[in-house]
Amino acid sequence: VEEVPETPLFEEDLKLITDEELVWCIQQLPDGYRKVINLYIFEELSHKEIGALLGISTSTSRTQYMRSKQLMKRILKKSIPDLYERKLA
Repeated sequence: VEEVPETPLFEEDLKLITDEELVWCIQQLPDGYRKVINLYIFEELSHKEIGALLGISTSTSRTQYMRSKQLMKRILKKSIPDLYERKLA
């Protein structure tokens, strides 16, 4: 079973924000997305482990993780207008 790789663009976005902004952004996610991203990123569980813990399939965990990253990216772009100007600083 293949894990979803981090997309470089998303990783780069996370380097531009503060811990407080990251926490706020994660709090904006729907409950299912928030649970999966927290378990995957902070608890470092595999999608198989997350699926077992939450009672969802491994593929659902992977899908929710991918969608949560996409939604976080949109939230960050909308809520932090100067996000990409931070790269230049």
